[in-house]
Amino acid sequence: MISKIEARMLGKTMRKAISEQDKINKEQIITKEFLSLPEVAFATNICVYLPINSEVDTKEIIKELLNQNKILFAPVTKGDDMYAVRYTGSDELVVGNFGISEPKGDVFSKEKLDLIVVPMVAFNQNKARVGYGKGYYDRFIPENAITVGVAFCEQQFDFEPQSFDKTLDIIVTDKGVLR
Repeated sequence: MISKIEARMLGKTMRKAISEQDKINKEQIITKEFLSLPEVAFATNICVYLPINSEVDTKEIIKELLNQNKILFAPVTKGDDMYAVRYTGSDELVVGNFGISEPKGDVFSKEKLDLIVVPMVAFNQNKARVGYGKGYYDRFIPENAITVGVAFCEQQFDFEPQSFDKTLDIIVTDKGVLR
């Protein structure tokens, strides 16, 4: 077993090491698996992250969810907090904290979200995730929303989460779905 800090470091390294063509192929698999989830079919209000660095690209997921008339939101950070703001796919985006694109608009009640697509640096077999270490998602995720992490299989490690780390409901990778 490795530490959470080691999992974060290895997750970033492994994610960056994936070739561009492999990344495209893996993202197609992840997108197909994600969109086939019954939880997605039944969700109306969905919060989807806008990717940075080498995270799984959510562009095709967003496009298909909009085609299905889902109501989408994207995370916006202010200070130490994160909020959900309506995202239509054609919104003018601004660069927020950490260089992450964010929509402009009114804050939506996170308690009304049905499903949240969560980015990850690393994850384990028990569906615990490692992010960038600021705890935004751990504080943001409401009790009632279904959480779906998307990641490449190379980001899975055996690590011990901390007590405040939220465990996800589902993780979708290019090697399948972890429930």
